[in-house]
Amino acid sequence: MRVSDPKVLELVKTSPFYQKFRERRYRNPAKYCPWEAAALDLAESCIAVYLRGVSGLDDCGLHAAFNAWHLFQMGGPVYWCDARLMEALKHTTPPPFIGLPKLFDTGVFLFPEGWLKAPEGWPVGWAAVSQLHSQEDWAPLVIETQRQQETLHLQGNKDVEQQLLLTTQIGEATYSRILEIQDDGGVDIGDGRDFEGSLQPEEAEKTVLDILSWTVFQLMLVLASRPDFVAEQLPKPSAKRKKRRDNEAPLLNPVWIGRGFHPHQSSAIANAANLSTQWHRADGRSPREVPGPHASPQAHWRRGHWRRVPVGEGRRDRAWRWIQPTLVKAEG
Repeated sequence: MRVSDPKVLELVKTSPFYQKFRERRYRNPAKYCPWEAAALDLAESCIAVYLRGVSGLDDCGLHAAFNAWHLFQMGGPVYWCDARLMEALKHTTPPPFIGLPKLFDTGVFLFPEGWLKAPEGWPVGWAAVSQLHSQEDWAPLVIETQRQQETLHLQGNKDVEQQLLLTTQIGEATYSRILEIQDDGGVDIGDGRDFEGSLQPEEAEKTVLDILSWTVFQLMLVLASRPDFVAEQLPKPSAKRKKRRDNEAPLLNPVWIGRGFHPHQSSAIANAANLSTQWHRADGRSPREVPGPHASPQAHWRRGHWRRVPVGEGRRDRAWRWIQPTLVKAEG
């Protein structure tokens, strides 16, 4: 959360943006970014528009406000991403171009604690994504509060049919990336326009954005290709339930991507949980995956990838299929 001024924090918490986001009172899973924390960041992005004015925000601030305002208006989905699925995607090579159907106008992904950290050690807890499929999606937005209103103008690339806007909050910095969808429906993950405050991100920060982009768009591929991976987590029958106040909305169950997911294994590995979950290289591979002249046999990942496969009548259509990575047992 970037707000440090108590007066601004109070303004954000009493704003219609935060109040509407907080109408979704989720049961927060342990060791995950709480929805309330993401909601506070999103609400602050809207409040920043009239605190500083449109002219006082850089591109990144405008992008964050755009995503937050879309979520405020449209109420897009919120997904919790299973830690084991995230680990498997980390060991999967994403395709250079990703054809994505229209899954939602805007949505939020919440991540497990520590799965990815910025160079300063700040965790990446959430990401908001908007799918912009026409120039009408870039129409001016009027952000209103009790005090005033501001009109938010963002201009997309008119030469590109579709664009994807990714924003997140890492510590005190806001990051955004615009990815352009080509005429064939592909997204070149490695060719996005990055923004971090008013400056271009440093190389280490760009690597974090690369990893975040690879993972988020693979999550979107999972949503499109494996709807069976999406499930609502119901509370345990024996769980004690707090008495709800009269004016409180009921608690909502988190919607998971990949809950209960288990990676492919060549054999059982008793200490699989002790494998490193940190990113060590820009390509997403850990040192254990990089062969050396005297590498000792030990548990490692055999990388996965995505493949286009023929489907449908006459097998004339194509769909993405995830060839999952495999956790290989150490020999000896």
